[in-house]
Amino acid sequence: MNVAKATDTNRWTSSAVNFLNYTITNGAGGITAYTIPNAASFTWDNKVNTVKISGLNISGKYNIVVANVNDLSSNPIDTDVDTA
Repeated sequence: MNVAKATDTNRWTSSAVNFLNYTITNGAGGITAYTIPNAASFTWDNKVNTVKISGLNISGKYNIVVANVNDLSSNPIDTDVDTA
């Protein structure tokens, strides 16, 4: 997965840790979008191939949509919506 940091200007836009590639909406129909605060942190966990998000103050059900993220070969990730 592309987990480039903001200092890597060539790959940052498609990085899995770029907060701009995430949309968080409420779980009741996904209408209200949450603003991701500056205090939020997006880090990559190599052991489980997962982005860990901390610093959000969200309660209840919500949806997270990831877009514009590439793997290490610059292939876009699948954006089909899955529910967990």
